[in-house]
Amino acid sequence: MNRNKISFLAAILLSTACLAQSSTDTGAASSAASKTSLSVPSGTTVQVELIKPVDARKAKPGDEVVAKVTQDVKSDDKVVLPKGSKVMGKVTQAQGRAKGQDESQLGLVFDSAVLKDGTQVPISFAIQAVANSSAAMSQAAIDAQAGSTAISMANNAPGGGAIGLPGFTLSDGTLITSSTNNVRLERETRFVLRVNGH
Repeated sequence: MNRNKISFLAAILLSTACLAQSSTDTGAASSAASKTSLSVPSGTTVQVELIKPVDARKAKPGDEVVAKVTQDVKSDDKVVLPKGSKVMGKVTQAQGRAKGQDESQLGLVFDSAVLKDGTQVPISFAIQAVANSSAAMSQAAIDAQAGSTAISMANNAPGGGAIGLPGFTLSDGTLITSSTNNVRLERETRFVLRVNGH
């Protein structure tokens, strides 16, 4: 009799555990699906700042680059990328300026966002502008919102989409170069990123 009771209780506990696991998996899957369906429209601009410096002399292709979103990003009056979220990227090329070399180069690509809850979402970005101050970046963001292309060369500070960084040039939305200095982007260097087409 005791064996039957124990077997019956064990079967109930095992069934309950399996049911709980199944419902947790289903809930987690639907929660993950809703979180990864983040939709940031193509052409949306996102303002970010570097969390750690990146130096062309020390960086290697594949090194991680992390920036944080400095303002809520909205679409249809809804926040789609909250302030404080991280934008993840990597170094694609790095060449410090040394004797015999004409320029220093630092290639960066930003390819995902990490929400505050840790959910990582793939999003392709192009660098619209890079600046060393929030005032310069504010102007770049205004220009970007107005639809200017890569801070158009016709009305731009010297150096393409590099603002307040003497001797620096931004090209192709990924490559920062300098023929006068080593490319080093300090912590809190600011970027305006533009979401590429999906």
